[in-house]
Amino acid sequence: IYGNGGTGDAYGVNDQAQIVGSSTSLINGYTGPIEGTPHAFLDVAGTFYDLGTIGNAAAKSTAYGLNNIGQIVGVSGTSAGYGYDHAFLYSNGTMVDLGTLPGYKFSAATAINGSGVIAGYSEDDVTAVFPARHAFIYSGGTMKSIGTLPGGTYCTANAINNLGQIVGNSDCGAGVNHGFLYSLNTGMIDLNSNLSSGTSKLGSLTITNAAGINDFGLIAATGFYSSGVTHAFLMVPNAVSGAPSFLPISDPLSAAPGSTVVLSSPPSGTAPFTYQWQYYGENIPGATAKYLILTDITAATAGEYTLIATNSVGTAASYPIVVQVANTTTVGRLIDISCRAQVGSGSNILITGFAVGGAG
Repeated sequence: IYGNGGTGDAYGVNDQAQIVGSSTSLINGYTGPIEGTPHAFLDVAGTFYDLGTIGNAAAKSTAYGLNNIGQIVGVSGTSAGYGYDHAFLYSNGTMVDLGTLPGYKFSAATAINGSGVIAGYSEDDVTAVFPARHAFIYSGGTMKSIGTLPGGTYCTANAINNLGQIVGNSDCGAGVNHGFLYSLNTGMIDLNSNLSSGTSKLGSLTITNAAGINDFGLIAATGFYSSGVTHAFLMVPNAVSGAPSFLPISDPLSAAPGSTVVLSSPPSGTAPFTYQWQYYGENIPGATAKYLILTDITAATAGEYTLIATNSVGTAASYPIVVQVANTTTVGRLIDISCRAQVGSGSNILITGFAVGGAG
């Protein structure tokens, strides 16, 4: 897909199959203002868009991530020159400079969630042999350091989920890197402190980096054994007593055009809960009740809904509730119950009935 002799790398994709990355050959043979200079790109159904740079057309830029509403983040050169690249947010055709942490010169945004919360890192001096690097979270126009693991000075945030949980890696002093998990409630946690006990013929395990996290808390990580073997890992969170949890939702919900639908996915755990409904990972303003009522269903309101539940123990996301628009105004209904009888032993009950009409 990179024609005219150019090169490129793809770094992120969203649920609409839109792809971002960097390329030296984008549109109709474009190779950048300087031959071979990469620019951030957005690919929509095979059409490439040059996202440009921050204030310096001759600089390079790279897009690392995007969300389902088309907000894109990455890093771009600035008019200040080498070593002063800044994190950017690209939205509605405009690239915005996010700045750096106070006193730092360099920053890069690596990921953005459905609510527009951004994760990345900032450095004091990229020309230094051992620059100080802190991971950051960016929200509401403010960039905030999330620090490092104890003993560390160099920390990178790689991913953020729709619950605001961030994963990455941090040094712990003496050249040792550990993967971490960060949230507002817990701060930064060393992923090695939560490893299940056990032994392996490969030796002891150290998680050195966490590359991704989804809304269920599953983490893609890398680690090595004391024998020198490196493996990829899927880290599964341990259940916390009383924390919110949800049962799987197996089938999409089919609704007639113009109808009203009530969505619900009750959590288990210790009450009370607070709630926030999301549409494709983005918070729905004012949707903070246990139920979500959708009126006048259309193709524009169909899609993927998620309930975020929070209590004193933690936060969890429901399995996605997929709402589909039926191709008829009558989606079927149950009109008669004709039999109720015990089958076999115990209290097993067989109920039969008839459904007529519609696509349901």
